[in-house]
Amino acid sequence: CNAYGLDTISTGGTIAWLMECFEKGLVTAEDTGGVEVQFGDAETMLRLVEMIARRDGIGGTLAEGSRRAARLLGKGTEGIAVTVKGQEIPYTDARMRHGLGIGYATSPTGADHIHSAHDDAGTGSEAAMARLQASYGIDGNPMPPDDLSPEKVRWAAYANAHLVLYNCVGTCYFHYQPIPRMRDLIQAVTGWNLGGFELMKVGERALAMARAFNVREGFTADDDVLPPRMFEPLPAVGRDAWSIDRGAFLHARSLYYGMMGWDEETGVPKAWKLHELGIGWVAEELEGG
Repeated sequence: CNAYGLDTISTGGTIAWLMECFEKGLVTAEDTGGVEVQFGDAETMLRLVEMIARRDGIGGTLAEGSRRAARLLGKGTEGIAVTVKGQEIPYTDARMRHGLGIGYATSPTGADHIHSAHDDAGTGSEAAMARLQASYGIDGNPMPPDDLSPEKVRWAAYANAHLVLYNCVGTCYFHYQPIPRMRDLIQAVTGWNLGGFELMKVGERALAMARAFNVREGFTADDDVLPPRMFEPLPAVGRDAWSIDRGAFLHARSLYYGMMGWDEETGVPKAWKLHELGIGWVAEELEGG
């Protein structure tokens, strides 16, 4: 995938989707030009990577990603595509990390594990994200990864803005740094006398602008959803299963919208929030249609 410039997550997710289509009998070799693939068939999987890169045969359809490929193939295959906004979900299951699920659903780019905070990183006092909790003014006590309480939603709102700040600055996601440390680093490199409050607003502002861009392009709250698979139980050792309750998810999503200064029903950034972030012109753009 790296040699061909293909995204490993989307490529793997799309091929896995095709494998499941075969497993469920929704797709046959007749639909794929003679290519048949099952889970565990590494040789055909590698062949499909080559075909995707060259848009050869069924590879041309798969190159569109699993959501578009499902729409092209039909036969009920859309129901098993595991995507958000057309982007395949990474191999970090939201059924085990419910705050991450909120991030996946509301991300402007779809299921993204880089600017969506991971619950398990904040579940222990020694974990890097626990230090971040303290910098947000949130109690550093561990929060269960499958918690969707208002406190978890608050943590997700702060942490997601923090991670978007990393993208804006160009720092590595794996170097979890509390806001005061980020401030010191940025001041040392640029000489800018920025405060921690300003830095958090950078990430929040970028998210709001991306959100407004999507609104302008026709995205709605109906796009801020998790695929059906995320509401199916995930068997696990030591417990019955991991799962997300759909009603609890929708309630948490509405709460997240509100905490971000977006309309609790539609997810559209509110004018007052855009003005508070210093980008009132975006509010005027949205009002102008």
